[in-house]
Amino acid sequence: MFFDRIHPDDKNCPMFKVITKDFGSFHMRMAQEHNKALHSVESNAILGEWIRKRIGAPNGGYVTKQMLELYGKTYVTFRKYPNDIYLLDF
Repeated sequence: MFFDRIHPDDKNCPMFKVITKDFGSFHMRMAQEHNKALHSVESNAILGEWIRKRIGAPNGGYVTKQMLELYGKTYVTFRKYPNDIYLLDF
């Protein structure tokens, strides 16, 4: 599995540490049935705040595909580093 578990007993919702170049670090967790989604653990708002900051969108509003296209990317990249830490980047 690409995302290693911080707690080996955490089989249903693996949690992992993510760092960003411009927003610090936070924990994320796989979510939903069959771990098909990701969300930030402390508050799901963290991931949304990071995305809005990166693309220059106002706080609290929806992020649309058009906004992402104007930014130049519609996907994010995770890079895995030792000690189960991941770099999250656009």
